[in-house]
Amino acid sequence: MKKKIFLAIYAVIFATAGTLYSQEDTLSWKQTMARHDIQAGIGDPVFAGLLTGNVKTMRFNSLFDDPYYSPDAWFKQDVFRDYSYTTGAFSVGYRYRLAKWFWIGGTVGYAGFHTNYIDRVERKKAGSDHTDFFMIMPSVRFSWVNSKYVTLYSGLSLGYALASVRTYNDLTGATDHHLESHVAFQITAVGIHVGAKWYGFTELGVGTRGIISAGFGCQFSCKKRK
Repeated sequence: MKKKIFLAIYAVIFATAGTLYSQEDTLSWKQTMARHDIQAGIGDPVFAGLLTGNVKTMRFNSLFDDPYYSPDAWFKQDVFRDYSYTTGAFSVGYRYRLAKWFWIGGTVGYAGFHTNYIDRVERKKAGSDHTDFFMIMPSVRFSWVNSKYVTLYSGLSLGYALASVRTYNDLTGATDHHLESHVAFQITAVGIHVGAKWYGFTELGVGTRGIISAGFGCQFSCKKRK
């Protein structure tokens, strides 16, 4: 009978100790690690360009003539694409740490594209295209190395993108404007940020924020009032 009582007491002691240890461990990261993360970055716009049809217009020069055919036949075959310009894929994001290794949040971003068209015979500007690509994505992040100055992580974002496309015909003065809906996404295979409160980061992945992106951010915690 006494043996059973001692076993019961030991069971209660170990269970209580385990619970206290778990709570202490949980509180420890909450007390030492930042809960909020804000970052801003820029990446390549390859996937945003693919979704909007702008990647095929990116040329280092106009040696590779590519006739442009619009649905309303504004431009004839003797008009070719000239230089194309892009802003890159800018993004701003916020994440909240739910667990030591798990974050949730969201990202908003923008990428711009501009292409000129040249008359093949007269060698003057015949028109242009301009695309504004806006995206908003809920996101999750998994940080698998969490040290004071270095964090390694992976992540996933999925959301909505809106493209505003404007076409101008300088020869006739005609213009066209339409909106396109797309899926915005980002799969971050590996990311690293270096620094404590203020940090720099770089990421490698696939999506509308870029294959390679980099930027800076800030991590902080909000102190509770006593």
